[in-house]
Amino acid sequence: MSLPVVDKQAVISAFAKAVPGYPQQAVVQRQIARQLASQAFRVGLPDRCRILEIGCGTGFLSELLRQGYPAATLVCSDLVPEMVRHCRQGMRGSAATRFVVMDGEQPAVAAGFDLVVSSLALQWFHDAAAALVRWIELLRPGGVVLFATLGADTFREWRSACHQAAVPCGVIPLPSRAQLSSTHVGLVVTEEAQRLRYPSAQQFLREIKSIGANTPAAQYRPITPSRLRRLLRDFDDSQQGLEITYHILYGYYYKPIG
Repeated sequence: MSLPVVDKQAVISAFAKAVPGYPQQAVVQRQIARQLASQAFRVGLPDRCRILEIGCGTGFLSELLRQGYPAATLVCSDLVPEMVRHCRQGMRGSAATRFVVMDGEQPAVAAGFDLVVSSLALQWFHDAAAALVRWIELLRPGGVVLFATLGADTFREWRSACHQAAVPCGVIPLPSRAQLSSTHVGLVVTEEAQRLRYPSAQQFLREIKSIGANTPAAQYRPITPSRLRRLLRDFDDSQQGLEITYHILYGYYYKPIG
């Protein structure tokens, strides 16, 4: 059995608090949802397809999927009840859309989906490889799994600063492209890097907290406030303009017919 990556109750609490400001603050998350939606549209699903979204959040990807597949049966799920509630409110009038509070690592839905899709949820799972197997089992023959998750190079600048200062880093463990590709035969993984500029390290941490993505790795022990202030000051002093890397992994799996 794999060790917990994070405390899921802490994840639920952090994202629940972030809901009011999430649609405005989650810039990278919205961009990734657009990219994932464009991939979903290129798959060429039947008009009346069945789609399961894992980790719908406030509805960035959900709304795009509904626009692109208006006749589809769409199931939007998330571990955080407040996220599901916000997503439902933003999609009122979508009669063929269901909203479910559910742990996407252990999806409690019947099989037979044409598409299982997930944007930036997989990194919070205790066992991503096992979850991917379960998602694949939910597909009908000819169905597709599409997902985006954070990769190992994410926040490399902050990780490096913590390492150089000899302090523990709370960033959750994340896979490389090669590691993720090896989790299942037939899984194709591509990658890209996005870099966001922040005015300071403190602002970077503040924005991560504002979208609920600040839950640390399970074994992390916080450093003292004074040590954190010193780390932030040293980090700012060492940068030639503060840029933070987001390493995005996109996964694609097609379930053969027959």
